[in-house]
Amino acid sequence: EATVPQVEGSLSGSIEPLSLGIQGTFEAKSFLLVQGPENEELLSCYHARGQVTKGSRLLPFDVRLADVTLEYPYAQGFRTPNGRLQLANPSSLPADRSVSVPIVEIERSAVVPAAPPNQAAVPVSEDAPLLRLDRVALIGGQVYFEDQAISPAQTIYWQDIRVDLSDVGYPLERPASFALHAFTMDGAPIALSGTTERKNDQVVTRVQGTTEHMQVMAIYAMFY
Repeated sequence: EATVPQVEGSLSGSIEPLSLGIQGTFEAKSFLLVQGPENEELLSCYHARGQVTKGSRLLPFDVRLADVTLEYPYAQGFRTPNGRLQLANPSSLPADRSVSVPIVEIERSAVVPAAPPNQAAVPVSEDAPLLRLDRVALIGGQVYFEDQAISPAQTIYWQDIRVDLSDVGYPLERPASFALHAFTMDGAPIALSGTTERKNDQVVTRVQGTTEHMQVMAIYAMFY
């Protein structure tokens, strides 16, 4: 009777993670996000273009963008009396709450004390997504924001917005700079510039410029 030889042993090794690269140029025209039967405009952009530079990857996510330009974008937002931030006008929401609308919940947390100077920064997970933007220019933008959570309610409308960003990234690895120029609904000019950088485990932003006092207070109240 024939016998089958027995082979004993084990296999060992490692599986290399999937890496999916991407590079090239991108362009989008006449982007529009609307809501409801009346097609309420939530977000829009007439023209967007830019470059995905060499070395970018989709898997694991590490995308590097350069020379991004957004022409004539529009964005609106509302904060409801209970402190919820959303894109759609609360008065235009359907009575049927089963209908989905873009909503972003505001998370409030206690203020974290500043870390000692010799404390090391919190390391970023290797699996965390990475996004880097070399230069971004926003031209001819408009922003409408209505805050119903403060009394009296505040309305902000900025037009002819020009924003220039450089060295922006997530997570923030090096100082980023920005500059903003715009006009209020009354035609008053706004000029802001500043930097954002990480110090230990906190992000520090410095802003300087001129604007209307009430406009600044309304924006401050939106985040605090």
